[in-house]
Amino acid sequence: MNLLVAARDAGVRRVVFAASSSAYGDTPQLPKRESMTPNPMSPYAAQKLAGEHYLRIFYEIYGLETVALRYFNVFGPRQDPKSTYGRRHPRFITTVLRGVPPPSTATASRRATSPTSTT
Repeated sequence: MNLLVAARDAGVRRVVFAASSSAYGDTPQLPKRESMTPNPMSPYAAQKLAGEHYLRIFYEIYGLETVALRYFNVFGPRQDPKSTYGRRHPRFITTVLRGVPPPSTATASRRATSPTSTT
């Protein structure tokens, strides 16, 4: 909220928000679509969804352009590649670094090829 107020007051044209796929909750439906009803199941997910609502309100009231990107399976340098959370990317990278061809979506199981787009 503070960032949106500061952006509005400074005349910023657009704000990009790192939203989260956790807004969808545990729904088994694949692929995920923006038209799906959100069902956050944690304080983190609820907070991310609330951020999306603030973006919409600031656009409607103040004309501040906003974009929310609902990320899936983000991987970074400090993530434990052995973690059970978000392990798809580190397993892919480890496989490639060992010189082994990674599985393609044509041969991998459906669960291992979860969507990365919310369109």
